[in-house]
Parts: sequence; C-alpha cells; structure tokens
Amino acid sequence: MTGMVVDCGYGVTHAVPISDGCAVRQAIQSTDIGGKDVTEHLMKILSERGYSFKTAHDKAVARDIKEKLTYVAVNFDEEMQRAAESTQGEKSYTMPDDKVVTNTMSVSDVQSLFCPSLIGKESRGIYEIMFDAMMKSDVYIRKDLKSDVYIRKDLYGNIVLSGGCTMIPGIEDRMHKKTIDYAAPGYNIRVVAMPERKHAAWIGGSILASLSNFQDKCITKQDYDEYGPSIVHKKCL
Repeated sequence: MTGMVVDCGYGVTHAVPISDGCAVRQAIQSTDIGGKDVTEHLMKILSERGYSFKTAHDKAVARDIKEKLTYVAVNFDEEMQRAAESTQGEKSYTMPDDKVVTNTMSVSDVQSLFCPSLIGKESRGIYEIMFDAMMKSDVYIRKDLKSDVYIRKDLYGNIVLSGGCTMIPGIEDRMHKKTIDYAAPGYNIRVVAMPERKHAAWIGGSILASLSNFQDKCITKQDYDEYGPSIVHKKCL
C-alpha cells in the first residue's frame, strides 16, 4: 500500500508518505498549525465583535462554533466575495447565555490551515508540507535507496485525510482541487476522507496493538536506558 497520510489535529499537522506499507520517515513533514489555531482565531474575531471569550469554557464554546458552522471553501477568494455581496447562507449560534451570534459560518477562520500567515504564523500550510513530502519521498528513494522508482504518482492517487480538524466540511474538495492544480497532467488524484477519520490514529493504534508481532515493537526500560530516545526509530519505524 502506497499513499500519503495528511493528519491535521489539535496543534500540529503531519504529512506522512507511505511506500509499500512503510513510512518514508526521511520525507515526513510537519507544521505547527491545527485546530487550536482555528479556534483561537475565531475567539479573537468574536471578541472583537463584543463577545467575551476568556475562560476555558469560552474556548469550548468557540470550538463548538467552529465544529458546527465553519467550512472550507473550494475557492477562498470567490467565497469571500460572495459572502461580502450577499447574506445568503448566514447561520446563527445560540451562546450558553442565550446571546445569538450571527454570520459565524466563517470560511476565513479555516483558511489559516492553508495560509498560516493570515493569523501571523510563519509556519507552512497543509499544501506545502504535503507537496514537500511528496518531492522528498522521490528524492530519498532514488538517491539513498538507489532505486529508479518514482512513487509520487501513487502518492497523488491515494491521499488519506485523518485527524479531527479534517472533519470541517469542504476540506476534502479543497484538497482535491488544489492537488489537481499542482499535479502533472494525467495524474489520477484521489483524496480519501473516511467518516471515522477523527479517530483514525486511535483506530490504527488498536489495530497495531492486535498484531502478533506487536510485542517485538514495544520498547522496554532496558532498551531505553541503553539507546535513549533514538530507540523509537530503531524499533518502531
């Protein structure tokens, strides 16, 4: 099985290329952008509109607004223009104190996942780390493994989304369109967004733990004392 896993969670996003069932760890890319950033940006916007968002409970409310009303636009610029010209599609959210927040079905909050500079971060966006991982995969396999195989085409054909932040509506279509824009002509683009992707990491962990050779991958205290943190790369990857 060969493909690209894009895992976007609470505070970090990873792009992990898989070749024949094994992670190409030399090509794994990460960025410190995730659902937390979207939530905090939404809190900032709502605070500027006169709503109080200071406590942990307020953050939970903002996260609920994000999960229920925000979405990813296939074309961000066109969607922003449409929103500016029309109130069609506006939604409302009733706060715990019965105040009603309107116009919260925001596309601009989620855009920070793709363009972190919008919220003042210098991190790379989801696209960048995914495409960097694809490029580095081919470089590593051809140069370090002395192989004449290109796996990029296979990576484009099997992009798997995982993590809670990928549950935001529209992200699958956005990733598909952007990947088509970047891919070479003739590539078959496939983006997989399973309904249970929010818990994909836990599901994968449970499957791994049920395998007969799982004990061989467990790290003992003796292993750690002898090799230190690097033992993770020796036994687990």
